Amino acid sequence: LDMDWPRRTTLVYLNREFVPIDTLREPAMRTGQGEPLTIYIENRSGRLPAKVFFERKTLNGEREQGELRQTTLNDAQGRPHQVAVASPPSLASFEFRAHGGDDGRAPWLMFNVVPPPRVQSFEITLTPPRYAGRPPETSTSGVGHLQGLVGSQVHIKCRTTTPLQSAILKKDNEPRQTLTLSENRQEFVLDWTITAAERSTYWLDLADSLGLRVSNPPRYEIRGVADQEPVVSLLLPTSDLRVTANAEISITGEARDDLGLQTTEMVYELPSTVSTTELANTPLKLDQHSIPLGPPQPGNLEQAIQTTWKLSELNLPAGTQVRFWLQARDACDLHGMNGQIGRSAVRVLSILTPEEKQQEFSGQQNQIAERLNQLRDKQATLEQSTREIIEQWKSIGSLRPAEIHELEDLQTKQKELSHEMGQGTNSVLGELKALQQARTTNQLSDPQSSESLTRWEATLTPLAEEVLPAVLAQLDATRQGVVQSATNQPRSKEQTAAALDQAHAGQVRTLDDLSQLSSELAQWRRDEDLDKRLDDIARRQAELREQSLSIGQQTSAKALAELSSQEQADLSRAADRQISLARDVEHLSSQLEATSPKSEQSPNNFAVATTAKQLADLSVAATMRNASEALRQNHIQSATDAQQKLIDTLEQLKIGIERQRAESARGDLETLRKSIQETEELARRQSELRRRTASLVPPSADSQRAAEAIETQKLQQELADQTLELAQRLRLEQKSSTSTAARRAGERMREAHESLEQEEVTESLERQSEALDELRDVQDSLGEAFKEASVRADQERINAAGQLIVALRARAQSTHEETVRLEQLRTTQGKWTRSQLKSIQQTADSQRDIAQSCEQAGKQLGSIGILGLCIDLATEHFKTAATQLDERNAGSQPQTQQVAGIQLLDQFIASLSSPSSQSPPPEQNGAEQEQPKLRNQSPGASPLMAAEVRLLLKMQEDVLARTRVLADLKSSGQSLTNEQISELHQLRDRQKRLVQTARAMIGHEKSTGDTLSPVEEDQP
Repeated sequence: LDMDWPRRTTLVYLNREFVPIDTLREPAMRTGQGEPLTIYIENRSGRLPAKVFFERKTLNGEREQGELRQTTLNDAQGRPHQVAVASPPSLASFEFRAHGGDDGRAPWLMFNVVPPPRVQSFEITLTPPRYAGRPPETSTSGVGHLQGLVGSQVHIKCRTTTPLQSAILKKDNEPRQTLTLSENRQEFVLDWTITAAERSTYWLDLADSLGLRVSNPPRYEIRGVADQEPVVSLLLPTSDLRVTANAEISITGEARDDLGLQTTEMVYELPSTVSTTELANTPLKLDQHSIPLGPPQPGNLEQAIQTTWKLSELNLPAGTQVRFWLQARDACDLHGMNGQIGRSAVRVLSILTPEEKQQEFSGQQNQIAERLNQLRDKQATLEQSTREIIEQWKSIGSLRPAEIHELEDLQTKQKELSHEMGQGTNSVLGELKALQQARTTNQLSDPQSSESLTRWEATLTPLAEEVLPAVLAQLDATRQGVVQSATNQPRSKEQTAAALDQAHAGQVRTLDDLSQLSSELAQWRRDEDLDKRLDDIARRQAELREQSLSIGQQTSAKALAELSSQEQADLSRAADRQISLARDVEHLSSQLEATSPKSEQSPNNFAVATTAKQLADLSVAATMRNASEALRQNHIQSATDAQQKLIDTLEQLKIGIERQRAESARGDLETLRKSIQETEELARRQSELRRRTASLVPPSADSQRAAEAIETQKLQQELADQTLELAQRLRLEQKSSTSTAARRAGERMREAHESLEQEEVTESLERQSEALDELRDVQDSLGEAFKEASVRADQERINAAGQLIVALRARAQSTHEETVRLEQLRTTQGKWTRSQLKSIQQTADSQRDIAQSCEQAGKQLGSIGILGLCIDLATEHFKTAATQLDERNAGSQPQTQQVAGIQLLDQFIASLSSPSSQSPPPEQNGAEQEQPKLRNQSPGASPLMAAEVRLLLKMQEDVLARTRVLADLKSSGQSLTNEQISELHQLRDRQKRLVQTARAMIGHEKSTGDTLSPVEEDQP
């Protein structure tokens, strides 16, 4: 109906902001394709009719109609509007209108659907921070997601699908940014910096040339990636350590970084040096120090770290704790940083005195010794079980169920023993190697312990790696043979018996070697206990003398009755301590007499017995009791003189023990030399006997040939008996592997004899060849033992000389200090007093005694070139000083002679310190490994030769330094004093003697060659 009459319904269209749409002015509207579209219909005349309908038609003729949902909504001002809501799809252009109630005249709305403005392409360029050292990266995509390192510059060039009216950049929690459009209004750029390692988003509010926007523009992710700090691992040491101040710690680790390492270092903390007052009033401060470790090329992503830390350079006192770790720094310079630092786990070094560490090692060595004894007892039980099974099998030919179970149990326990001996770090072998490494690390020179550990390891290694695996294999073969026999499977009983015999032979060898070790351990414990207890008694006696001297300063000028109660109590306490020490000496003496082996007369056992006798002959305990009584009576001078005599006596006892051990080492050398010569003779005779045997081929009934065969049999039997005797002696000398080879040689000789008796000449020749091979192995083994014994003898000789010189050096220092004190008194008073004259004469006598002791030491070292020369020179200085002191001259002349002698003793002592470690021998290539092994080749520089070379260098450096001083004086035009001229003559003489001694030493070394060579086998 087109007629107007009063209507109750007048429908109007409202946009999303509830603003009426003017259909006359905007007959067609634009909307973005796919954008959500909402149209509100309101009754301008009042409430909406009960139903409001819509019609929609597309340009291609499709039509749609239906009822609209009604609701009440508030506008921006909060005013309510009752509206019908239409949300037509915006995929293609369409017309829309609404009608309801008595209003059917609402106009059609034309919606032109057009593509919204969008970014067609993103050209994203990420420029990493400069420190990263990486080039910019550019990528082009239809989406704007990006990921970059924190600090990276972001540059995005955007191109849109249509020209724009405006473009606005929006980012999370940041103000909006209006962008500048290009001339064609389809391009713009974005620039910012990634500032945080987090995820965020950005989006673009784009309006096309007619103002069309996307209601919900796509969001793009920004992912900031953090530069990770370096990852550092400290691989070795694996735990905190207790070490000496001279230890050399092996440090192993690794460092990695995602962008590249700049520096790696080891950092350690030491307590600050503060005064006593500061220490009492402030908490402990720690100073950090660092040691650069690389990397070789900054920028490497990873670095393996391996270094040795020499603690001796830090001069650390005992009791110090050092915290250390590895750390690495990268190149990150963001926010003013000087790189990020990654740290490893922290390790702590506790510094011990050499004595404390030696005691710790002794405890560990005792534990190893105890474990070896336990292994010996276990192996004895297993060997007995195997022997019983062998008897059952050979007599009956089968095993009962209980015996089969016993065999299986035996196999299990033998496997456990094998594992405990040599598999893993907790095995006896593993602990031995760790202890050896720890000794090297801590720079502790204890040749006896090191030699013992090396010998134990050399004995156990073939057992763990060869003998016991073979025993286990044969036990397994035995078990399989027993099972097959029980099930009637074809397996020879002889094969099972042979497997049992071979297993038993391996067990016997293992038991023998462990038994020999057990015997050696008992001797080692006796020696170690003796050394420790003598050292402890000597230390306590020296401390007691110092206490007595301190008490005497307060009491010596008073009569006993004039002493205060406290002074009398102090004297009584010192006297009681002296008595206690006397009792300890008596207890030690009785123990040594009780435990000294009467049957074994080795030099070591002799040292134990001799020490007990000397303690009694020298009346050590009685002298201590006399000193105690003198203290009670306040006879301080008498007491301290006796105490000093005791200290000297105990020192001489220890020196005597070292000499006896040196004699023991030389005795070992002589025994080895004889064994080598005997082996060579046996090999020579066996080679000759083999030629005689070869002449018996082919067999003949000739009477002369028969007589030769009988004679050859007789000689072969004698040779076998003598070889087996040699094997027995080597066994008693604790040469287990060598003894085994000699025993095998003797057995092959007996088999050769048996073959000759049966006229099997070819078989006999084969056994004789095998015997010669075994004898060569004996020669090789004895040659190696001779080298080791030579080194050991040198070391023992050095130890004995060193201990004597250390004692002399202490006495020489005391005499020098007394000389200086007397000269100061004379200078102050202007003359000698009666008591001072007596003192200077006593000092001269003491100096003369030192010179005589030095001369005696020099005679003992006479054959040891540079070492002997050093002591001879020191003796000359001390004699000169004694002569000058006899003339009541305590001035600069005798003091200079004393200092020169002491310096020579210091050089001697320093030269005895062996190098901390030795480089491993270079690996050989295959061709070199195929070369025949040379027997008894020179072992190279011995400890004695090394000590001589070190001393020669020190003495030559001293001569050079003193010569330069005199030369500088002469070159400056100064005239030399009489003393300087005398010194110059002494230097010339010393240089001449150094050259002569060095030449003699070099000549002796060149002339020392192999006198022990193998006997070549003659082929028939």
